[in-house]
Amino acid sequence: MNEGNYDLAELLFLKSLDMMPVNPATKLYLSRIYLLKGKITEAEEQLSSILGLFPNNINVIKELLKLYELHPELDIDNLKRVKLLEKQIELEPNNIDTMLKLAEAYISLNKDKKAEEILLNCIPLQPANIKVRILLAELYATQGKEELVEDMCSTIIGLDPNNTEVKKILEQTTRRLSQYNTAMELMRQRKYNDAEKHLTNMRRENRKNEFIYCLLRRTICKTGNKETNSNRHISSHSCIKSR
Repeated sequence: MNEGNYDLAELLFLKSLDMMPVNPATKLYLSRIYLLKGKITEAEEQLSSILGLFPNNINVIKELLKLYELHPELDIDNLKRVKLLEKQIELEPNNIDTMLKLAEAYISLNKDKKAEEILLNCIPLQPANIKVRILLAELYATQGKEELVEDMCSTIIGLDPNNTEVKKILEQTTRRLSQYNTAMELMRQRKYNDAEKHLTNMRRENRKNEFIYCLLRRTICKTGNKETNSNRHISSHSCIKSR
C-alpha cells in the first residue's frame, strides 16, 4: 500500500473481508484504498458499513464528514452530513466547530429555528466568537429581523472595537446584509428574475455562503430557469419553501 500498489492492496483486503466480514479495521483501510483509486462510492459504502456496525465510532464519523466535504456530490441535499454532525455533537458535546458546521447545514436545509438554537447555544460557550454572531446576523437578515441584525452587529464591534480585522469582517457582513435587503425587496415585488441575477452575483463572491444559496434556490424555483455555471448544483428538484 505504501509503495502505491493499490490493486494488490485492494485484493488482499477483500480476501481478508471474505474471512472476517465485519472487521472494521479492514473496512477502513479498504475505504482508503478506494479513495486513492478514485472509487468514491465504494469508499463511502465501506465507511457507512462500519458505522452501521459501530454507530459511535467517532473516527469513522469524521472520515465520512471529510469525504462529503471533498465530494459534495455524494450528499447533494446535506442530509447525510446533518445526521453525522448531530451524532458527532452527541458524542462530543460543546464542540464549537462541529456546532457551527451543523448550524450551516441546517441553514442549507431551511431549518432556521434549529440553526438559531445551535448558534445561540454557542454564545455561552464562546462569547467572543465573531463567526457565531455573524451567522446569527445573516440568519436574522434573511428573516427580515432588522432590529436583531443591528443588535448583533453592535455586539460584534463591541467585542473588539480596535481590531481592524473585526472591522473588515463587519464591513463585509454589513455589505452582505444590504444585499440581502435588496434581494428580499425584489422577491417581495415578485421580480424574481431580477432577484435571481442579484443573488447570482452575490453567489460568485460568496461561493460557500448557505444563506445566499437558499435565497437563490427560492428564486430559481419561482423563475423555473435552468442551472448555469454561476449557480450549478441548484435545480428545481431542490426547491425549498419560503421561510
